[in-house]
Amino acid sequence: MAAPAPAPDQHSRLQEAADLFNAHLFGGELSPVYLTLQHKPGCYGYFSPDRFRAADGALISSIALDSVTAVDRPLIELLSTLVHEQCHQLIYERSGCKSTGAHGPAWRQAMQRCGLPPLQVGATWKKATHRIDPAGLFAQVFSAEREQLQALPWQERHGTTARSRGTDRVKFTCPSCQQNAWGRPAAELLCGSCSSPGAMVRMIGTNDHGPRSGGPGAGGNEPEPTNSPGLPVWTDELGREVRVHTGIDHPPATAAEATAVMSHGLAANGHAGLWQQWQGAPDLELLKSIYRIRARQTHPDAGGSTEAFKMVQIAYVWLKKLCS
Repeated sequence: MAAPAPAPDQHSRLQEAADLFNAHLFGGELSPVYLTLQHKPGCYGYFSPDRFRAADGALISSIALDSVTAVDRPLIELLSTLVHEQCHQLIYERSGCKSTGAHGPAWRQAMQRCGLPPLQVGATWKKATHRIDPAGLFAQVFSAEREQLQALPWQERHGTTARSRGTDRVKFTCPSCQQNAWGRPAAELLCGSCSSPGAMVRMIGTNDHGPRSGGPGAGGNEPEPTNSPGLPVWTDELGREVRVHTGIDHPPATAAEATAVMSHGLAANGHAGLWQQWQGAPDLELLKSIYRIRARQTHPDAGGSTEAFKMVQIAYVWLKKLCS
């Protein structure tokens, strides 16, 4: 028997999942959308209102899931991102196609009803991720309909092949400004935008979609971030992992939680005095020094983890607001 054509097979599975959740979570209220797989750095999915136009002028919105992690992510997490974006679609259509509601109250209420409690990433709701409530409606539907929900068979290769030399390339990302570059897996790349003579910023290499560990310069001097990075679907396992490095098991959503993340482990490494000095008189230059210490401690190449490193970045953006 011939293998199914890859494109129809891939997209039919995604469409079946979207239709099933539309029926069970939204009462069939959602209009058809153009489902696709795209790669957008730092993003596991996104809703684009009225993105496609037909020959007769009709418009249709789009939901895209990350093409690079479509196979590697657990199916329940991948499909929870699909529902996350369907909640954006719901708010857009209920508003008369005027606004997606961003991550505002209406969207957060829709997510709660679906059993996907939203999590704020940073000081505002500009960026958000979510948890999967094991007793929530999404988890119940996923469990009851598990036999109908099929994993996606294909995902995009993160590395590309150089046509002229046939050399495998991998992606490198600056941990601060999130700019990307491509090079050989063994390369050591520095970010030209963030590096300075006194602080060279090493870009993190990837193999498929995971950070490459090891190598010289791991955990080097890191510049302070300008905004909060994105985070994946939050799980209990991920929470336990980051707690070791940050002292809390979820993204910091208050100044107190940001303080806990930034101060974690400083005393054990002989930096208690620096932290006490900052608490007595919050100063931006002091905070930058503390951030670079914590960045070195949590950097993936220094024994930390990608998510713990991002939580320190989020904490810095929070605490910068308190500095004089």
